[in-house]
Amino acid sequence: MPTEAGGGHGGTDRLAGARVLLVEDNDMNRDFASELLRSEGIEVDEAHNGQEAVFKVGEHDYDAVLMDIQMPVMDGLEAATRIRALASSPARQHVAEVPIIAMTALAMEQDAARCLAAGMNDHIAKPIDPQRLFEVLLACVSPKLAQRDALRATEAVSMATGACPPDLQALTCFDAEGGIRRIGGRPEAYRRQLKRFREHYSNAISELRRLLRERGTAAAEAYCHALRGVTGNLGAGPLYAQLMLVDEALRNDVLPDEVVLLRAEVQFVEAIGEIDALMSANSRLAQGKVQRLAPDALQELLKRLGDALEYDLGAVEGLLGELRAGVADTPLAADIDVLAAELDIFDLDAARHRLGELKADERIPKNESADKQ
Repeated sequence: MPTEAGGGHGGTDRLAGARVLLVEDNDMNRDFASELLRSEGIEVDEAHNGQEAVFKVGEHDYDAVLMDIQMPVMDGLEAATRIRALASSPARQHVAEVPIIAMTALAMEQDAARCLAAGMNDHIAKPIDPQRLFEVLLACVSPKLAQRDALRATEAVSMATGACPPDLQALTCFDAEGGIRRIGGRPEAYRRQLKRFREHYSNAISELRRLLRERGTAAAEAYCHALRGVTGNLGAGPLYAQLMLVDEALRNDVLPDEVVLLRAEVQFVEAIGEIDALMSANSRLAQGKVQRLAPDALQELLKRLGDALEYDLGAVEGLLGELRAGVADTPLAADIDVLAAELDIFDLDAARHRLGELKADERIPKNESADKQ
């Protein structure tokens, strides 16, 4: 259930139940922002570009729109202008009042002015400061929620919040504490984002060089812009600083200094190496703890997970971890991975359905005492 302090980021239960459209083209940045918003009980819908955002605002009612600026297909400035134009329709006049908040890595005064001129209400800098984000949302959203029943929001609350574990605190290339704060206080979600970063961006500077060589500065700048957002969210401060220098040159249609690119490449190698070491240590630790669940224990754990989905979402992540460890290297492992993926995106209806199927799965011998409870 939401607490008075929400997820501890400066929001309060006044935001619980708010419907926010998050418009962000980068998958990892979108996940960071979604997790953070849901940690405060906010109901999040997502769009991958400005065109999708305009369509969704035309079809659905939102309490606020968080809008990235630099996106493919349609950028945030044009999307905001078109969203405001929707208000000319009698059926969508209220769209004129929907708060649109820019999320931008562009920090110059004229950039903020452009956002306001496009019809946006405010802007927040990337990487997102949770305190600032919730201050802005509280200012423009919470008055609209005063009479709203927030019952639906209890399903959207973060499944777990916690302090930064020692192994993440030991990272030197990443400010893990800041990264965890930006993803709603969920260390395990932060670990998953580190893994995704390693999978998708391990050769980022080589890709940046290729784009420069084959497609020019504009394509390279778009890629570098995405890298900045991702590294900023992860808290990779030294790497983020080098990418800022690269991005600044590319935005001015200038080839980056080779020394700066080499420094960025070194920072990437160090960061990826640190992630590899972390993942290797976690894997060895997990292997040492693996103990396959007996059928009756498995049924009992499935029952406890089902109860947690209904009454105690804060316990879900720990129970899911026990379940994944207990079925590792068994035919059920793939099913549990799918269940975990559904929970990651807060698709609780699908997760409940899948859990019901697992309880009835013929591969799991029935525990009669558990069935009678």
